Amino acid sequence: MDVTISDDRTSDTQKAVTVSQRSRLNVQLVAKRDSKTTGLGRYVETLTQHLANAPLDATVTFPAFPMHEMTLKLGRRLGWDLRTFWESYPVWGSLAPADLDHITSETLAILLLTSKKRPTIVTVHGLLSYLLRDDPELSIYSHVLDRWFDSLAVRGLHRADAVIVVSDYLRSVLVDQIGLDQGLIHVVPEAVDHTVFRRLQLPNHFRHSYSVGDGRRYILYVGSEQPRKNFLTLLRAFARLRQRVQDVHLWKVGQPEIRDERTKALKLIEELDIGSSVTFIGHVGEDLLPYFYNASEIFVFPSLYEGFGFPPLEAMACGTPVICSNRTSLPEVVGEAALLFDPTDEEALAAQMERLLLDAELRESYSRRGLQHAQGFRWEVTAQQTIDVYRHVLGLA
Repeated sequence: MDVTISDDRTSDTQKAVTVSQRSRLNVQLVAKRDSKTTGLGRYVETLTQHLANAPLDATVTFPAFPMHEMTLKLGRRLGWDLRTFWESYPVWGSLAPADLDHITSETLAILLLTSKKRPTIVTVHGLLSYLLRDDPELSIYSHVLDRWFDSLAVRGLHRADAVIVVSDYLRSVLVDQIGLDQGLIHVVPEAVDHTVFRRLQLPNHFRHSYSVGDGRRYILYVGSEQPRKNFLTLLRAFARLRQRVQDVHLWKVGQPEIRDERTKALKLIEELDIGSSVTFIGHVGEDLLPYFYNASEIFVFPSLYEGFGFPPLEAMACGTPVICSNRTSLPEVVGEAALLFDPTDEEALAAQMERLLLDAELRESYSRRGLQHAQGFRWEVTAQQTIDVYRHVLGLA
């Protein structure tokens, strides 16, 4: 498939004159059809809510799915989920008129190769599937088309008028590995919804349903079992910990995302003989997730690659001490409010968990640090910084 690229950028003066004729800025947020249970879905929903308090009109739109049901059935017979693929990589799209398009995910930047009609901003959350494409252990590509369309999306990034990244780590990646002009990149960290993630009293129904208060000491992990999440290392470290500290129990909250990885985890749990001390919870909504944070003595996040990383900050906002990987964006996100460890060293992780569990004063110290640190990540700040990028692109800054 050949993609024709035309250059339809407008000058800053033309942008400013056009927008100045309107009473309110009209921004279109182009999104995937993710539910708010995903990090990307929550980003779009929460940002849109806070943009509603600003003097602009923000609407969310989804690229229309153009394929007939018969095409979908044929794809399923060939082992392809064409709907999911299209929603990640819409090769073309018909977007409504607006002053500015804000493409809210990097894979959707493929639209800029065929459908760019006005000033456009792209938010990059991770680009991790592309960055890990040549790693046989961490790549999640299931088909050669995934690799090809990811490369097209990266080409699309070069056509954006500005790129928002959620961490300094990602800024350096886009400059050093993608070759993006540093002047186009704006760092706007994501945030925590402090009305949801906060210190809470555990209701009786939660205590009863999840056996809280029966003498167990809970360690929490929130995330998938994608290889980059490094869940197997946590299991091995937990097995070591269980030999040193009694009554510890590991909660794993979140869908596996990759079925084969769940199979690997279950097999390892059986080999380590820790099945009675590990519980898979699956997906829980924001009505329950804060209770898991509050019920846990420590939260562990062993990920190898993150563009940002919501769960450590959510745990901090709930007052839960955090042990976190020292890789990629995570050190800048958690600052000095978490205990860090090398995610390839399971003994280092076991030692950090043991250290926190056996030292109540240290747990309280990191609880206080986390609560204070998480206060620096607020959605009203993220929204205002995003608006500043809008104004910059349109020549209104």
